[in-house]
Amino acid sequence: MKRNLVRSLLTVVFLLAMGALPALAQETFSVATTPINVRGEGLKEAIGPVILGATTTGTIVTNSAIYITFPAGVTVTGPGALNCNFATPCPTMTATVPTATPNVLQISFTGSVALVPGNTITASGLRVNANALLSTSVVTLYAGLSAVVPPASLATNPIGFLQPSVPVAYVQPHATTVTGTTLTELSCVTVDGDFTITVTENFTTAFTSFSDEAALTPPPAPAPTNGLQILITITNVPAGVTITAPSTVTPIAPSTVTATLDVSSIATVVSTGAPISFLYDLTTTTASATTIDSILFDFTADFPTSLPTGLPSPAVATVSLSPTAPLTPIPLFAVGNVEGTVNAIAISDCITTFLFPWVTNFNYAGSTAANAHYDTGIVIANTTTDPFVPPSAKPPGGGALRQSGTCSLTMFPDDGSAPVPYVTPVIGSGTSLVFTAGGAYPGKSGYVMGTCNFQNGHGYAYIVDNAGLGDPHTAANYLGLIVPNTNIWPRNPASVVGCGPFGSLLGGEGGTGAPCGTGESLGQ
Repeated sequence: MKRNLVRSLLTVVFLLAMGALPALAQETFSVATTPINVRGEGLKEAIGPVILGATTTGTIVTNSAIYITFPAGVTVTGPGALNCNFATPCPTMTATVPTATPNVLQISFTGSVALVPGNTITASGLRVNANALLSTSVVTLYAGLSAVVPPASLATNPIGFLQPSVPVAYVQPHATTVTGTTLTELSCVTVDGDFTITVTENFTTAFTSFSDEAALTPPPAPAPTNGLQILITITNVPAGVTITAPSTVTPIAPSTVTATLDVSSIATVVSTGAPISFLYDLTTTTASATTIDSILFDFTADFPTSLPTGLPSPAVATVSLSPTAPLTPIPLFAVGNVEGTVNAIAISDCITTFLFPWVTNFNYAGSTAANAHYDTGIVIANTTTDPFVPPSAKPPGGGALRQSGTCSLTMFPDDGSAPVPYVTPVIGSGTSLVFTAGGAYPGKSGYVMGTCNFQNGHGYAYIVDNAGLGDPHTAANYLGLIVPNTNIWPRNPASVVGCGPFGSLLGGEGGTGAPCGTGESLGQ
């Protein structure tokens, strides 16, 4: 088993010569341990054993006690197991966690115990609330050693320790790292597809199955009731979208970790708009304790033919460790722990984004010169009506999906003044709209940028002089630039969310990233 650490042998070497210690019936212990990594999200994390090794010949008298004390706030789930290498079971001693001091394991001696050098008493199978020490960096969990002896025997049979405290665990700030891929969709025409979530452990013992947990807990410690469970909750999934979860999770080589969908989860869920959750049980782990393991969850999303506009985007998948309090399973994790999030589904409205680099309505007051009076005409064509086979044909044709909508186009003046917004009337499918800078942005010059609420828009701009004085003269003309849908293909390359079924989404605006699909450029 991957975390079968407690069952391994620990050789304790005692370096102090007996002749160097007082010739009393006292007992002095050397203290050894095997610290292990534990999950900072955990409320009942197994820790390494504490081994008390006798270095003198002595007697522990009746009603003495040894205390293994953890920092305040660190509760102990026990009592764990006591093992003695000189007798089985350990003679006349019991282990308890006092109600008044839940951070203490108390070893009580109900009768006297005679020890010689080399005898050991091992406290193992303990679990602690590691979450009490959760930090942004690794925190070492120490166990302090102390003892009490009846007053009458304090002078003759004291108990001492060569190490006042020992490390028993390293509390890791995060058990796993979460990554994934995003399924991108357009609201007007959807394509079924997949999104993935990959969970990778941050240290070699972060993933534990039930058998791993059992191997770490020898009787009579409270037995584990489960292994690690991974809870995936997906929010903002539009109503009517069907999400199908994998029943078995795929390990990523060289890992052999597997997980199965818990019986409490339904594999296929039709969204009502409420959060959707899938719970997975870790079933097996690799035999190597040196492998960083990863598991891949591959989800399928099935969509209606179209979705309403203005949907929240993206749908977000959140990964947590489970189960959580106030339940009582072993192991157990803190409420609200979040291992990471993945933008599962990014939905964008069907749009065309335009850029007209130079639009002017320059007028020089008092001048009658033609070159002192400019205006710009802008034409926007809604080409979603075309002569090609309609997309509703079987098999789907290559024609456009007919759409109509307004355009919101903003002028960014070259003089640094406030942007000037302009909203066009509705432009129907198969029609064109003509307007002028003089009507939309009077007296302003600069670039115009914005979106139309339909795909396959195309623009044309023509600049004239002598505007308002007489017959205008065409001074320049150009085609409007089409910018890919910025909700899916950000203009900032660092914001790219992934690729989907509609074309290349890499490299930012005008980028040269390799295509990840085929089809018309987004937004056109």
